[in-house]
Amino acid sequence: MRSPSVFLVMTFISFLPVAFTAKPPFASASPINITVSWNWLWQRSILTPTYQVVVNPLLRRSSPIHSAVFKYISALDTDLVRFQAWLLYPKLVVPEIDPPQCPVTSWNFTYLDPLVEDFMNATKGMTNVMNIPTTPAWFWVTNATVPYPANPDQSDWTYGYQGTELRDPSMKQITDYHERLFRWYTQGGFEDECGISHTSSNFYTIDHFEILNEIELEHQISPEVYTKIYDSVVDRLRKISPRTKFVGLVLADSWNATWYMNYFLNQSNHNPVDIPLDYISYHYYAFPSPNDTHFADTMFNMTDGFILTVEYLDGFRKLLSPETKVDINEMGVISGDYRDPDLAPNMPPGYWNMAAAQYAYAFGKISALGTVEGLGMSQYIGYPGNFPTLDMVDPNSGTPNARYWALRMLIEHLGSDHGTRNIVLAGTELNVSAMLFAQAYVATHRDGKTLLGKILMVNKGGDQLIVVANGISGGEYEYVDLTTGSYGQPNKEVLQSDQLVLGGYAVAVVSIPL
Repeated sequence: MRSPSVFLVMTFISFLPVAFTAKPPFASASPINITVSWNWLWQRSILTPTYQVVVNPLLRRSSPIHSAVFKYISALDTDLVRFQAWLLYPKLVVPEIDPPQCPVTSWNFTYLDPLVEDFMNATKGMTNVMNIPTTPAWFWVTNATVPYPANPDQSDWTYGYQGTELRDPSMKQITDYHERLFRWYTQGGFEDECGISHTSSNFYTIDHFEILNEIELEHQISPEVYTKIYDSVVDRLRKISPRTKFVGLVLADSWNATWYMNYFLNQSNHNPVDIPLDYISYHYYAFPSPNDTHFADTMFNMTDGFILTVEYLDGFRKLLSPETKVDINEMGVISGDYRDPDLAPNMPPGYWNMAAAQYAYAFGKISALGTVEGLGMSQYIGYPGNFPTLDMVDPNSGTPNARYWALRMLIEHLGSDHGTRNIVLAGTELNVSAMLFAQAYVATHRDGKTLLGKILMVNKGGDQLIVVANGISGGEYEYVDLTTGSYGQPNKEVLQSDQLVLGGYAVAVVSIPL
């Protein structure tokens, strides 16, 4: 997630009410023709459509929408699902909030354990990415003791950013902390700093363990210092769980990535030199202003710039450490006021469909690279004061919005089904492409035998488009768009001809047998 400081560059953003009204949709006068060459298979897609679940009070068992929240998590059957115990609620996410005074320590998993348990139960059978990145503030050199809210449900935007220098530069303290966290959730407990045993009933499998979060913002950690932290923590944890994969860097913004990657992905900078560099991760958010009368255009233009950056960074990674995989595990649109809980989110009409289309568009483009493994929709659930424009479900009812339904469509049609399906990009051409994105795939059916043709289509505008693609008559057409609305489930229909009408901000998949 973001630091408050990263938004200082966005001082041009106004939080006034949106002053424009949406134009009534109309159908494009001339059809857009999609030509698919099903025999031209040019790139295997390894991209997993996925998401992250960020800890906040609406996930707690006391939340009125708790049951709905986890029911809909269970229904997103994918991999690389990220659990992020982010810094906004210190008492929820930091189990050793105060320094030890032996023989007494402050270790307390009362708040975090139910969240982890519910997440693990909801994602059984899916690979997880565990990120518990917020270290105790007393690990860091500060001018005074850093306060924190006594109420675990009270947010604090400053706690996790205090201090830029570790009190223990040997890395032992921060490594011991991570080992105890890891043992608590995988080994049934640990021994604390005072030699006292703490026993848990947790023996979870952690598939991927991510080291810290947005390191250039949270404590402003340099590549050199971060590499030392990573090496010390990973060397300790891999001995406890040899099967766990480790995720490094976890950068807030791709514009810093080359500086960090240049150092971190050079194996000679690591000690021990055989330390695994399994994955790196970084994040992306578009930042259109809520009163921008070209909101959607701005959002897609920003996303185009990011996709070019992804392609550049991927080439950079291949030169430095080609075995290292990439997980872009936070992606979304941040707009309006995200910190003030008294201000309701201020979004243009059709926003949830716009944001769904943005993710699907990025998914289609990045899948063509054939090297990025995960694209994580952020953040599952927010609310005023906690990134409300990143919701996938309604914070009042838990009802999924268009972002959730678009992600679920991508998982069902273009996900690998836990590695059992093969997805390959097929040659796709458009005669006009300004507002329409289309990409064809050949997908193995879940029976392992049947081949299906899939055409992903994304309408980047609010007006309807007439689309023609030879051979799609009789195929299944599934979509979310402005007609299904902000919270409507996808519509399904059987196409009666090779022509269809693609609604405003549509995310659509046509499926045909091959």
